[in-house]
Amino acid sequence: MNLVELYKKDGSVIQGGILKALGVNAEDRNIICTVGGGGKTTLIEALAKEYQMAKKKVVCTTTTKIMTPSYGEVLLEENEEALRQLMKKEGQGIVTVALPWNKEKLTGVKEEFLKKIFATYPIVLIEADGSKGLPTKVPNESEPVIPKETTIVLGIQGIDACGKPIKEVCHRPERVALLLGKSEEDVITVEDMATLYLEERALRKGCFGKEYWAIIQKVDTKERMELAKQIVAHLEKRGFKNSLICRRKESEQ
Repeated sequence: MNLVELYKKDGSVIQGGILKALGVNAEDRNIICTVGGGGKTTLIEALAKEYQMAKKKVVCTTTTKIMTPSYGEVLLEENEEALRQLMKKEGQGIVTVALPWNKEKLTGVKEEFLKKIFATYPIVLIEADGSKGLPTKVPNESEPVIPKETTIVLGIQGIDACGKPIKEVCHRPERVALLLGKSEEDVITVEDMATLYLEERALRKGCFGKEYWAIIQKVDTKERMELAKQIVAHLEKRGFKNSLICRRKESEQ
């Protein structure tokens, strides 16, 4: 069963999962990064499990900080042989490689080891940005950390940001306010969310030359679906077509 449900711009369900919706052939070599706000971890897990269902082996990692995943195997060292053995393990197709950060979180491996992963394994999924669990953000100078080898970037915002004050729902609210020409007390609108998806100082930062998608997450009510449709309409008015509306399967409309 797929972890998430995807929708077209008219609200109808997309059958076949995320890979099909993105036009990705599971046989192809791909390095996929998630950036932006809330929902990145869910998308990584959903993608990993779809690849697993397609009988493909997947390495998951981060270039920032992540919570320890509850699925697949977890390798907490830069050890090529240990990774190789885990990837060969029968019945297992997902290995997260990272280093301990604190009791709850993991951090990324060094660039040299990451390049070895890219050279050895054809499918790598990377959480490349942090948002402290908030629905949206504007990155600082050092964010996101998207490896140059990346083929696809998924820019993610939670629809729960819409209609709420910038200071309450945005990571780095001062940067969001500055980019949008607003104050931190002003609310985020559907047009603002479209701007954050497309702006190269926001979610599209570091995506030049890479396939980029706008993913609208947490669309789990009829009201949120209407807002998501409006965001897609604003994106299309600006000539951008690569968008998906998404929700976790556990939450019912």
